[in-house]
Amino acid sequence: MDDQVEVHFQTDLGEDWQVSESYWINTSSGKTELQDIILQHLNKQANLMLLLNGDIITNSLEEHMRTQGLSTEQKIEIWFSIEIPPPSSLGEIQHDDWISCVQLTSQGCFVSDYGGFLALYNENQEEIIKNQIFSHPIKSIDFNENSNLLIASSKTGDIKIYNFQENSLEESAFSHIKHIEKVTSNPSGSMWAVGTYSGEINLAKINEETANIRDGTKKQRLDKFNIEINQLNLPHTDCITGLKWPSLDLLLTSSTDHSIMAVDLETQSVISSILAPRSIQAFNVFENNIAAGFENGLTQLYDYRNSQKIALLEGKSWVRAISMKDLYIAVGHENGNLRFFDRRSVKSPLHTIEAHQGKVLTTDWLNSIISSGGSDSIVKYHTFS
Repeated sequence: MDDQVEVHFQTDLGEDWQVSESYWINTSSGKTELQDIILQHLNKQANLMLLLNGDIITNSLEEHMRTQGLSTEQKIEIWFSIEIPPPSSLGEIQHDDWISCVQLTSQGCFVSDYGGFLALYNENQEEIIKNQIFSHPIKSIDFNENSNLLIASSKTGDIKIYNFQENSLEESAFSHIKHIEKVTSNPSGSMWAVGTYSGEINLAKINEETANIRDGTKKQRLDKFNIEINQLNLPHTDCITGLKWPSLDLLLTSSTDHSIMAVDLETQSVISSILAPRSIQAFNVFENNIAAGFENGLTQLYDYRNSQKIALLEGKSWVRAISMKDLYIAVGHENGNLRFFDRRSVKSPLHTIEAHQGKVLTTDWLNSIISSGGSDSIVKYHTFS
């Protein structure tokens, strides 16, 4: 006769998903048997992910308990949630050069490449805009939904800000900072942070007093504004690899100098810092969590509020890009793979796909859609719906 263990099922799916009673279950039971117990109790149909102390249950309960040193004499808790399905392809778009950035928005997907082109594609992947805005590679872009302003920076340090209206981009401001690597906007879209190869971070805003008057038309109007630049005095000493501006007075930064900083912009002081074990190659933020990717293939999750490590995602190929949504993380690698993790169970990826023939250079995630761009000059779209 099989051994039995008392199991209590837990979930954060909501009130109508709660399993109120405990069950005595054979330890030989696997995922299918455990899932059936939950769904029969709830009278529901779904594919579930089951976790025992952060391990995804794939084998028998007995094997997982033995690995974790658990005995049948103690009650165990199994957490369950809706299982994220394998991603399916939604198509791809070919560019003529490496893809530097993709950004999914309510307007569509903005794409920039190393040929200096900026493009916008709608949900059907139809081209709405495609303009060569620089003669050199575009390093970074950021579109703000609140202001409808888009900032773009080139490898040579040119900055342009565009006003997006009625599926067109009108250049409204310009400036120049040497060796720009990353740009991002504040929540309202009224200011921007600009990070450089040497580790400088500048705050930028449109200076409305420096516009030129354009003549030669029936009605004079303002031409392009200049951008006012103010440098932050931060202790980064090397290339800025990540910038996120989640709230009005908070800027989060990462660098190849191994450091991550949370900056209070009102006082322009560092309120918390993290010293990573390696130079940070990829960076993203969701709520209080920071994901930092390294050249050795690992991705470390931190809580920026207290600088504490949360979890370590395994990998073997250089991490080039990270996107995050809710409980999930997508990690893009040098070998072209895009790997998907659940933050509650990071010991192994949920799914791995061969996204690109070459490096994954950028990725973004919005609702059920994830996009990525690579050194194969292709933008890929996948969905989890």
